Amino acid sequence: WTHEAELLAPDGAANDYFGISVALSLSGSHALVGAYGDDTVDGSVGSARVFLRSSTTWAEEATLLAPDGAIADNFGISVSLSFDGVFDGRLALVGVEGDDTAGGTNAGSARVFTMALAPNGSTCGGDAACVSGFCTDGVCCGTRCAGGTSDCQACSAALTGRASGTCAP
Repeated sequence: WTHEAELLAPDGAANDYFGISVALSLSGSHALVGAYGDDTVDGSVGSARVFLRSSTTWAEEATLLAPDGAIADNFGISVSLSFDGVFDGRLALVGVEGDDTAGGTNAGSARVFTMALAPNGSTCGGDAACVSGFCTDGVCCGTRCAGGTSDCQACSAALTGRASGTCAP
């Protein structure tokens, strides 16, 4: 085993408890990290951060927050990512153990978030980000462009001179 990276919240602070819960997508392209003590605009509500892997580099892709967060909800106490057979890590499940619900004070809840998928021609960091399921040359593409190095196909306008999102020589 070789240490590849350290994931940190760019605005990390004392008592955020970043890393209290973690999940990795099946392909390893996405990581979800809970921080149940994170101070948000609503106070110490908690958050979950989504990181995207490109080669050996990780970058924060999104911050998940409860739309109705309250102090001490502990949003992010537990996290999980899905694999639906096509899109890796498209659904995130975030535990909110201190959520006040119709069941009572601190009854708790789990929140489901769906990754918005990019249309063809949009920039991407991996297949899971694209509606088509194909990220080629950093662009959501309609197909894999045959997938070989000898087929002389690309998907980016910068490489083909044609519209991004369509395979071309």
